[in-house]
Amino acid sequence: MSTRRLSGRWKHLIICPDRNLFHGLTGVLGELTPGSAFTDLKVYPARRALTEAVNSEQPNLCFLDVGSSWDAAVTVINELSSMTAPIPVIAISAGNDPDIILRSLRQGASEFLFQPFAIECELEVGIPSPLEHTKTFLFDNERRDFTERDRALLNLLQPHLIQLYKAAAVRRLADTARAVVEDGGEERGVVVLAKTGAIEMASPLARRLLDAYFPRGRGARLPRVIGNWLRQQPMDRPPNPLSVDGPRGALTIELDRRGGTRVLLLEEFAAGGQGPAALSAREREVLALVRDGLRNAEIAEALWVSPATVRKHLENIYEKLDVHTRTAAVARVHGPG
Repeated sequence: MSTRRLSGRWKHLIICPDRNLFHGLTGVLGELTPGSAFTDLKVYPARRALTEAVNSEQPNLCFLDVGSSWDAAVTVINELSSMTAPIPVIAISAGNDPDIILRSLRQGASEFLFQPFAIECELEVGIPSPLEHTKTFLFDNERRDFTERDRALLNLLQPHLIQLYKAAAVRRLADTARAVVEDGGEERGVVVLAKTGAIEMASPLARRLLDAYFPRGRGARLPRVIGNWLRQQPMDRPPNPLSVDGPRGALTIELDRRGGTRVLLLEEFAAGGQGPAALSAREREVLALVRDGLRNAEIAEALWVSPATVRKHLENIYEKLDVHTRTAAVARVHGPG
């Protein structure tokens, strides 16, 4: 790792195994952001090396080579997106591959650049978004300047581009929530966080739990206790759950960094929540099917969930009943035999 330090407020993290691509990019950056500094990582870093680079250099922006190794680049995007202060990623590539461009943006990259980086003329169409995380469609042309007709056409297309962007955001939230539910989250509240840390989507159960345990919270802002806990979560090992005591029991909050999106899973445990009375309706349904002799795969098919979801339910059942086997769990709730 080498760092070139110049005066200026912009600090770039450049992860680019393709050195021809690197030299082309730094040449343009020298013109566009004079007086900036950049950290050069010549290989895709492991999690610890990436965390150390971010903590020591505190970059504002990351330029990431997605063409040399797509799988390694995706891992980096996910790591940067899940940090306490997510770092915007601009994907870069030696070629104009529409599939790579689309996959990069869907994965979480803010923008995409490809060689040649020198652009004579460009036209920008803005998408309504927070100031700290702007979204635009950028069109470039090396041969000629854009005409008034081009500008008028893009003005007409802007409402449709905005709708496409909003539809993509809704699909991303839906896919994230669906994945959480599939992994056993249907008995828990689900909160999807925006890159800024604000609440982007919360299930009805999550809203009820937040209102019950944090009555002063409001709107899209996370309660201070949860925000402080998020900032303390390590990047190099699994997050630690948060437990908050309340008048009717305890609220447990887990962090799931799913595909670069931070998801909070909220589950309430009633006071004295051990024994058969502590089982949820879904857990009772699973245990009834176990009593009927169904295997995990058969239970999953009957409930329209995955076998992993069934295993998670059984783990929760064992913990609440203080048992270790299916037979013991059934006997505890339904009696022997």
